[in-house]
Amino acid sequence: MGIKHEDHWERFWGEDIPTLRHSFLADHYNHVKRIAKKLDIPWPERVSVPLSDEELVSWELMTLGNVLSQIEQRLGIQYRPHKPDVETEDGLKRWMMKSFCNRIKAIEEKLG
Repeated sequence: MGIKHEDHWERFWGEDIPTLRHSFLADHYNHVKRIAKKLDIPWPERVSVPLSDEELVSWELMTLGNVLSQIEQRLGIQYRPHKPDVETEDGLKRWMMKSFCNRIKAIEEKLG
């Protein structure tokens, strides 16, 4: 379907949050959006208030996670993440990126 996932997230690990938004999220957000559209899963509307880069990244990660869950449910995929070993919000965002790569890969495999 499109994105190479093996260690894909690792190349974004050292990037700052604004750069993450324009690299990792741009690739994955749009990719998952196309999958959701194929499966007739609605995509949430973005809030209309102005958001900082960090707030926007948080919103997009939350949206991505919610839509991935709906796709997994529709396809019968059971995702069991390990507990993140992180202590900061930034670390949690990066853990989520790795998790999303694994989840998208499983979805692509299920879709063939």
